[in-house]
Order: sequence, then structure tokens, then C-alpha cells
Amino acid sequence: MGKIYDLAEREKWDLIIVDAPATGHGLSLLNAPRTMMELTRKGPMYNSNKQVADVLNNPLRCGIVLVTMLEELPASETLSLWSQLGTENRQQVLGCVVNRPLVPPTTLEEYEKIRADTFVSEAHQSLASFAGLLLKTHQQQQQIYDDLKRWMKTPIKTLPWLPHTPNQQWLESGEMVVSGLELSQ
Repeated sequence: MGKIYDLAEREKWDLIIVDAPATGHGLSLLNAPRTMMELTRKGPMYNSNKQVADVLNNPLRCGIVLVTMLEELPASETLSLWSQLGTENRQQVLGCVVNRPLVPPTTLEEYEKIRADTFVSEAHQSLASFAGLLLKTHQQQQQIYDDLKRWMKTPIKTLPWLPHTPNQQWLESGEMVVSGLELSQ
């Protein structure tokens, strides 16, 4: 945390992004300066941790972006982190980024037509079964997304899976997420 403070205060960077560890460890990291202040209570170590805590707890200087996937465990950990942040730190949450949501290859109506067609090959039926599995997974992800929206009072942006995407699309997707999460001043 001291290194983050040094970058913010001494080197005067406009923006510092910290990829924090998973939920429990990330929360411990955020609380580390305050914990050290409680342990030391006064002196140089207390003073340096207070400076770091002041930067971390200032919503004009520090924002939190939660990142999750639309799977049961990552989403429940994100909701757990949201509740553990408390009212004070929740004000610093700029939003939540959902990584790699599944985009189904077909609509429910198209899937039903394919499935009902009895004059298709075995390969076609296998593809239809796979499309049905993807559609079911998408429906499960939609339920998890709806749960995130219901419980977290913060903007939620999706970042699609872009494994073989040209650089320009990566750039546009990144700009879309960042613009959706910027602090309104």
C-alpha cells in the first residue's frame, strides 16, 4: 500500500490501477493501513499509514472497480465483497465489470425450430443440443446478472470475450467500460 501512496503522492500519476487479489485478500489490503494505525496508535508508522489511509478513503482520489464473471462462485464472492465494503467504501465503488458473458449463438425461438426439425442429420442434432446447452448457460448467466443488478447499487458493464478480436475492437471495448465507470464530477 505504501508503494501506491508513493506513486500517487510523490510521482503525481494521474491514474494508478491496482489489480487487487481476490475478495478476502483484497479487502484485507484495503484495510491494512487502518489496521496498522490501530496497532501502532502513534508515531512515524502510524503517521505514514494514516497518510495512505487518507488517500485510500478519499472518494475523489481513490475508486474501486469490482470485477466478476457470470458464474456462481465469482458472482457470490463479488456480492460478499460488496456487503463487506460497508457504506463508506461503497461510495468509492465506480462500478462492476462483468468479464466474458456468454452470447448465445441462437435465440430461444430459433433453437426450438431447430430442435423440432425431424429431417436433420445427426450432426445437426448434436449442434442443436450444443446450442441448447449454450442457451441454458446464457439463461443462468442472465439470472446471475439480474442478481448483481438487484443487490449492488452501482453501474454494471459487460466486457465480452474477445479472444481473436482486432486491436481496434479491444480498444473500443475498453473505452466503453472506462467511460461507463468514470467518476461524475
